Amino acid sequence: AGFSTSSKEELRAVISSGKACIVDLRGDSERATQPVVVGAVHCEWVMENSSMRLDGLPEDKAIPIVLHCLGGVRATKAKAYLEKQGYTTVLNGGGPKTPELFEEYSGC
Repeated sequence: AGFSTSSKEELRAVISSGKACIVDLRGDSERATQPVVVGAVHCEWVMENSSMRLDGLPEDKAIPIVLHCLGGVRATKAKAYLEKQGYTTVLNGGGPKTPELFEEYSGC
C-alpha cells in the first residue's frame, strides 16, 4: 500500500489526553460529501507541491496532531511534512475508509 496508519490504541491514547488537534486534509468537494469531524482544523494537503498550510495548527509543536484524509495516503505524506517542520507527535488517523480508526476521533 505504501503507507501505514497509526493503531487504534495510539489514537485512543492521544485523543483521551484531551489535547489532540484533529486535522482534516481533504479538499472541499470531499468534505461536502463525506463525514466531517466537528472541531477539526481544515488544512488541505496540496498534492502538486506536497505541502499544506500550517495556520490553525498548534503553536506548541509537542501537542499531538491526528491527521486524516479519506484513507491515510495523504495523511502519511502530511505526517512526514509536519515532522520536518518540527512537530513531534503526529499520528495518521486514516479517514472514513478506515472506519475502525475514524470512529476513535470522529464522533461519527
